Amino acid sequence: MRDVQSKKAIYIRREAPATCHIWFTCNGYLICSREARRRDNLYLECALSNSLSQSEITKGTESGPSSSIVKNDDRITLTVAETEDSIKAEKSAIDAIKRAKRSENDELKRRKETEKALRKAKEELEQMRSEFETRITDFNMVIRKLQEKYSLSMGALRRLREERDELKIELREVSKLKSNRKNHEPPQYFICPITQDVMEDPHVAADGFTYEGEAISGWFERGHETSPMTNKILPHTSLVPNLGLRSAIQEWLQALEIVCL
Repeated sequence: MRDVQSKKAIYIRREAPATCHIWFTCNGYLICSREARRRDNLYLECALSNSLSQSEITKGTESGPSSSIVKNDDRITLTVAETEDSIKAEKSAIDAIKRAKRSENDELKRRKETEKALRKAKEELEQMRSEFETRITDFNMVIRKLQEKYSLSMGALRRLREERDELKIELREVSKLKSNRKNHEPPQYFICPITQDVMEDPHVAADGFTYEGEAISGWFERGHETSPMTNKILPHTSLVPNLGLRSAIQEWLQALEIVCL
């Protein structure tokens, strides 16, 4: 038990009639109380006061009966007025207690509503936080996937660039080989129509074409009397050495050997 601190509670305890039994509670716990004085005690006090007044009236009859009656009427009037004031004060105190109770109930109701609204706000905030965390998780997952794809793409791009560089090198080598081959290819008139090789001992036949001496001689020895080029019958099988062409072929072969070295 402890003393009350609220101004409203102090006012009620001070102004409430003595016949009121007052309990002061906080959050369901009794913190202070005041016992009521019974009405019988009040009536006994009033009766005792009236008895004393009557004794005084009896003792004072010698001084004058009219004066005693007037005093007795005044005391009765005063007692009635005090009783009425006490009843009014008790009613006022009861009304004050009721108002305080209503105020307490209203305050409790407002507090419950506030707590309910606060709980709802906390739930909404928690839901928003959960949704936000879910979005962050999804966003991070998307970022990781994009980073993985980017890494794979960069790896593929790097390999393609390496392959491209290798192909460029190979292309340059091929181009170089083609160029060398083109430069090293013998003129068409250096080639024997029969063997398709460069001639070493060129001879001119009756058809006017130049052949490798051994190749054209073999052609005739096998019984052919026609030209290998025109397929027409030759007037004769005599062969004439092509000395100028043989000199040109020998010079070309010598130049080719120098280039290869």
